[in-house]
Amino acid sequence: DVANTVSTFSDHAMAAFFGRFGYSYKGRYIFSSNLRYDGSSRFVAQRWGLFPSASAAWRMSDEKFFDWAKPALTDAKFRVSWGMTGNERVGNYDASNRYVIGAYYNGVLGVTQNSQIANKELSWEATEQTNIGLDLTFLDGRISFTADYYIKNTHDLLSIDNMPSELGV
Repeated sequence: DVANTVSTFSDHAMAAFFGRFGYSYKGRYIFSSNLRYDGSSRFVAQRWGLFPSASAAWRMSDEKFFDWAKPALTDAKFRVSWGMTGNERVGNYDASNRYVIGAYYNGVLGVTQNSQIANKELSWEATEQTNIGLDLTFLDGRISFTADYYIKNTHDLLSIDNMPSELGV
């Protein structure tokens, strides 16, 4: 019976390349950067996404002009970072038209398009975050203070909407 036959197949592949660079001068000036290049089979138009990030820190407490605060202030560090991450969480075939066998129209078995309209322009969703922070440690680590300010924005949000079957093809 064709009407009761169900068949599913799913295939998904990803590839990623990344590089990292880090530098620290006397533990006082610290820098790090990352670069990711991710690919996903879930997209047709733009399979690859580039996601960079970088961070820097300055241990102010190691500077000569901070000697006046010791021994009460054990450590003081200023941090700043920026980065992007990618998201490809959509269905494996949301960029392609899909059809369903087994739909009945006036008692006749037929084929109809799935309730999702294909979007061939689907691409990577990117989240961008900027962070500024300050770490202070007092009295040989007995008291610590951390403050962070961050901004987080998501671009090209991935969303798949189901369409009513009455919409037609």
